Amino acid sequence: MKRTTITIVIIIAAALLVFIIWRLVQISDDSLNGEVDSINTSDGANAIEIDDQNPNRLGASFDEVSLSEDGFVVIRGVVNGDGGIIMGTSHLLNAGRHNDVQVLMDLVPGREYAVFLYADDGNGIFDEDNDTLLRNANGLAIEARFFVDEERDFAGKG
Repeated sequence: MKRTTITIVIIIAAALLVFIIWRLVQISDDSLNGEVDSINTSDGANAIEIDDQNPNRLGASFDEVSLSEDGFVVIRGVVNGDGGIIMGTSHLLNAGRHNDVQVLMDLVPGREYAVFLYADDGNGIFDEDNDTLLRNANGLAIEARFFVDEERDFAGKG
């Protein structure tokens, strides 16, 4: 009887250890897919904060966007390391801080996107030729990058 009890305890302990190791690896993978792959940027008044995106959503969701003047969030597909064609734009955002900004667009699993901020020319409609790309003090565009995760179960993730 004692030997059977000890064997059962050892089996339960081994199963628990395997589960803990599996869970730690899963948590580590989730954090690598979110924070490390995303490049967020700020120059103080202008900022973009976004994590990698769920391919099952109807667009990109930004944690926070800050603008020094009225403007737009513009998303481009990355081609050969550079921002390519425009894939989506936000509605006109007033100057200031905005949380949970949504941009409707098709998200392609495994694809990288570049995000830019543009100042509105005053008409309230995005126009790449007339609206001004916002830049930092060094003249570089305010830009962020994100990836769309490969198809996987996102239960519990927005």
